[in-house]
Amino acid sequence: MIPSLEIKEFFTPGKTLDKAHVILHITEPNAPHERERGVLFALFELTRGTVGLIENCQKIIEYIEERYYSREEKSESVLEHILQAVNREYRTILSQYQTELSCVVGTINDGEIQLSYHGKPTAVVFFHHNNEIATLPVIEEENNAELFFSELISGTIGTRDFFYAATPHTLNYFPLDRIAKLVNDRPVREVANHIQKVLSEIGSDYSFGGLLTQILHIRPNSSKLAPEKIEHLGSEASLNHLANATHETAETLSPPLFGDVKKTLQKIKDSPSRFAHLRSGSSAKSDSTKDHVLIIIGRSMVMAIQSLARICVGIGRSIFNFFFWLYRLIKNRNSRLKEINQARLKLNNCRRTIVGLPTATKVIATSLLLIGLIFLSSLVYLRIYEYQTAAKTKIINLIQAIIDKKDAAEASLAYEDKAKAQILIDEAQALLNQLPNDSNTEKNKQGELNAILLSVRDKLRNEHRVTPELIANLSIVNGENHAEKLTLSDTTLIAFGSNDPSWYFINIATNAVEGKLHESMNGLIEASPTNEGDLIVFRSQTGELGVFDTKTQTLTKKNISFPANDAIISTMEIYNRKLYVIDSINKKIYRHNQTQNGYDQGALWSRSGESRLGGVVSMSIDGDLYALKDNGEVRKWYRGEEQAFNLAAVDPTMDSAEKISVPEDGDEIFILDNKKRRILVFDKNGVFREQIVSDSFKNPTGMTITNKGKTIFILDNGTVYRVSR
Repeated sequence: MIPSLEIKEFFTPGKTLDKAHVILHITEPNAPHERERGVLFALFELTRGTVGLIENCQKIIEYIEERYYSREEKSESVLEHILQAVNREYRTILSQYQTELSCVVGTINDGEIQLSYHGKPTAVVFFHHNNEIATLPVIEEENNAELFFSELISGTIGTRDFFYAATPHTLNYFPLDRIAKLVNDRPVREVANHIQKVLSEIGSDYSFGGLLTQILHIRPNSSKLAPEKIEHLGSEASLNHLANATHETAETLSPPLFGDVKKTLQKIKDSPSRFAHLRSGSSAKSDSTKDHVLIIIGRSMVMAIQSLARICVGIGRSIFNFFFWLYRLIKNRNSRLKEINQARLKLNNCRRTIVGLPTATKVIATSLLLIGLIFLSSLVYLRIYEYQTAAKTKIINLIQAIIDKKDAAEASLAYEDKAKAQILIDEAQALLNQLPNDSNTEKNKQGELNAILLSVRDKLRNEHRVTPELIANLSIVNGENHAEKLTLSDTTLIAFGSNDPSWYFINIATNAVEGKLHESMNGLIEASPTNEGDLIVFRSQTGELGVFDTKTQTLTKKNISFPANDAIISTMEIYNRKLYVIDSINKKIYRHNQTQNGYDQGALWSRSGESRLGGVVSMSIDGDLYALKDNGEVRKWYRGEEQAFNLAAVDPTMDSAEKISVPEDGDEIFILDNKKRRILVFDKNGVFREQIVSDSFKNPTGMTITNKGKTIFILDNGTVYRVSR
């Protein structure tokens, strides 16, 4: 990589490759004559592009690269001549292929940028202005010319400024103000990696590509920009001249491709001057001195290590001899005094030898010992530091991954892809749980990130907090009522329960409540009214059926039989005066016709998907039959055939449910989640809309819907509420 330039690309393929194909090409030269011409880049986006057009675009890129770095091409205006040749050679391609093409081709050499484009790609300069990152669009209007490249933009930018180019659809997820914030906070490589990671996690049909460049410093040996000129041309003038060489042409064969000036950029006032950093002539000498110092230090370290090794070997031998001497002392009891005297003699000899050493030798030996100790301490310190650095790096990477997934979730939310956003935010939460929280700082950071994720979850949850209207308090009528379920007939709500011998009639117009005994049939657990509202079918705990006549206000037991002798009703529903029953034992759906004494034996209605009929607790019919299972799962049948159907994920997860209601005259599905005290609302395609919650809900067990889903009645611990939407 050229030392004066830091460049990093990003590329994410789309799920549908034929929808938008992206070609990204960057050439970073190595040979001296190539380095003089800088970096060449090309970025193409072809919407619904054909194989032929893609191949031709690749040929154009190869052609431009080969000629640009050729020794035969003159340095002056080389890109202009090449693009002119491209227009002549490939002038008929755009009319031949019916596709949308956006591309940008350009060069970066120190602070000088030249580029030409077709369509409307994104090309922007980010620069420091009044302690902020300002944005200067290089391409501001779409180029719809018949030629590939009809205008050239050239100019210079200052040190530490950024150049950014990307395909058009990237703006949908990363607007320029967001890129500006990123380049202000992070290095180029991290910004590009962040963009690529977020775009890949979105999972769009489109492909994305682009590059980000920062000018680190201007090379002193550059033939493009002389130091004298740079010192008098700050970033104000550089930016103002960025597009001063915009040209256009109408000729097709031998056109003067870049003619008169077409565009100028408005001067940016109060912009601080930013000059190229030129190295002084003494830098080479300074580097040479540093090299000599490093060599001396290295040799000293090698000598210290060798001396330390000898000292360690000597210490090891001494330890071995000491233990061997102890062994002989213990084993040879008769010669212990002799051995001790010999040892004292050796110690005295060593002491005299050390004392007799020259002072210089003592200093050198002490210095080597200290160096050895310092070296060992350094090794231990470096090991501990390496471990701590790895731990910190892991935490930083985890935090960055959490932020990336949060950003991707927000981008998915912006395009109403809540299922994808839910997955991403769950993954971010799992990463958050891996963060350590031993110190107060770590706990605070974890709390901060958790708050950020919760803010996204709140958007996902789409909670609608309501204050329901109290319709009736059944405790006033019966202080020991055990009503759990609710049904509606015309303007009268009926509340009942399996352990309550009474049922309660509530007039929704006057809120009047009347309690009555239903002696003919006890243990009522489910009810389903006809569409006409003249009859309500009740089911008891024992499986008995009773029909309530709303005109005579009488409940009469009715007969019913099944094709299977061991059938047990798990739930039922009246639709078009036919009774649909789910048999939880045999996992079948039966349809029964009404008779004078009740309902006939019924016929098998379900023809597929019967294995998924276990655990059904409620069902509702609007033409399609929806079956709600005890784990919150909903399955759908039409004319006996199971349909492909799934509810969108919700947060918190729905792992249980009490009742489902699908009004025939509405476009929504309502599910009562008793455990989480909420009403979940989906459209009839299973797309999540909202969850209705209230501080008044304590133990909601009964629900009925009216007015096309605009009015919901809830039974909660003997209290009836009305929720208006």
